[in-house]
Amino acid sequence: MDPNKEAEVVQMHQQGMKATAIAVELEISPSAVRAVLRKNAPPVPIKVLDEDAIVEAYLGSVPVADILKEHGTSYATLYKVLAAHDVQTRAAISAPGRQKQLEAAVALYKSGSPLWTILQETGISQPVLHNELHKQGITLRRPRIL
Repeated sequence: MDPNKEAEVVQMHQQGMKATAIAVELEISPSAVRAVLRKNAPPVPIKVLDEDAIVEAYLGSVPVADILKEHGTSYATLYKVLAAHDVQTRAAISAPGRQKQLEAAVALYKSGSPLWTILQETGISQPVLHNELHKQGITLRRPRIL
């Protein structure tokens, strides 16, 4: 495709036109439009994590969910950062009090309580609760559609 047509595709897209509309307007295939847009897309900024702050928060017993929220990261990334800094991870359920919280969360789930309520009331994270439900052979409910 000639550079002038590519520039036209990019300009039309920047003005809010969808790829399929651009394809119809310029009489080219939608895949050609998408290829031009990919080729001319601005680089995606790489997110830089403050690994020292993450490690400090984790070692300071800040709940994992709070660390994830504050730093806008995932569980996988958090644990990669901890491994890179040779930080020994704390057990998900170590204290008897934590086990009681988990049992309460499971009981609430069985009684039909909404997931967000269970998480707020017990402090158990969604992945930990789902893992325990799977271990106990409890079928997960489908999300409610409003």
